[in-house]
Amino acid sequence: MKSDQPTIAVVIPAYNAQEWISNTLDELKDLSIFKQIIVVDDGSADLTADEVRKHRFIELIRLQENRGQHHATWVGIKASNSDFVLTIDDDLPLSPAAIHQFIKEGILQNAELAYAQYSRDGNVLSRIGSWLVSKWMSLKFNQQIAGSSTRLISSGLIKSINKDTLDGYLDTHLLKHSEKTIFIPVAGFRPNLASRYSLRRRVKLFTKLLGS
Repeated sequence: MKSDQPTIAVVIPAYNAQEWISNTLDELKDLSIFKQIIVVDDGSADLTADEVRKHRFIELIRLQENRGQHHATWVGIKASNSDFVLTIDDDLPLSPAAIHQFIKEGILQNAELAYAQYSRDGNVLSRIGSWLVSKWMSLKFNQQIAGSSTRLISSGLIKSINKDTLDGYLDTHLLKHSEKTIFIPVAGFRPNLASRYSLRRRVKLFTKLLGS
């Protein structure tokens, strides 16, 4: 990345991802646009951390217990020191080209918060869960919310939510403080893995969301 360009960190919350995390890191490193690549191992029971350690220039944060994707993502965001932070799932749901275009568009539009907008062709449970979260968020913030866990967040917004106690749903804090939020349609969605959210975990997440 050129010195006059904004710096970008990528934060990857990872849980039991030993089978695919190396491929994710290889593809992200090949983009050559990141100042930092931060992996937060969210209390994995497998060898995720060992796989991450095989890669040079990757910052690994290990959590002793599984606290959930939003907590792990926030831990990684707080450890960053770049102008923008990209958050993305450990199975890399977008192609590298789509990620690059998403970042470019978010910065070009001078957004404090950008969400990648793509269609998930998962199972019925996954689609219902995504719809419920989007519907509730849209009602809460009085705007159409159709986001994902692929976000681009400005350092200014991160400083604003640093004052909050993040014990709930990360996006409620981001949306509450963001002065400019955009949703960017992206191509290149890759449904690599079946959802790892059981019905019990989805109910727990939605209950936490209602209390945020």
